[in-house]
Amino acid sequence: MFKLKAAHQRALGATLRVTLMGTLAAGCGGSGSGGAPHSTKPSPTPAVSAAAAAADPSTEAECRTALGAAYPNGDDSWYEPQNPTPRKETEVSTAALVSCCERHADALGTQDYRTLGCCSARFDGAHCTPWGPPMPPAMPA
Repeated sequence: MFKLKAAHQRALGATLRVTLMGTLAAGCGGSGSGGAPHSTKPSPTPAVSAAAAAADPSTEAECRTALGAAYPNGDDSWYEPQNPTPRKETEVSTAALVSCCERHADALGTQDYRTLGCCSARFDGAHCTPWGPPMPPAMPA
């Protein structure tokens, strides 16, 4: 059997731990409550009027505008699902922002997804992890 060098074994072990932690964080995030999906305490949800419900963003441009209003200083904690950037209260609900981020994730691109506030509204392992993609090439066994 092929024996890896100690440095390679440590690197593979660290990669395994990071992968498992990311999987657990993504699985524990949840996004169906309507509140901030990463907070441990329930956040108060303001009553949404019929006018505000009708104003929920549907296009990419409307999503960018709504996210810009909810996160006017950007999303400094885009990589931190346990401590997301607090959002400013707006007429657009958190659930609408989450839906907006889900629908337009590909159009926004990873950098915009991070800076607009989608990672704090809805943590997504594909866009919100600082270590990938791209992944390094596979090591020979």
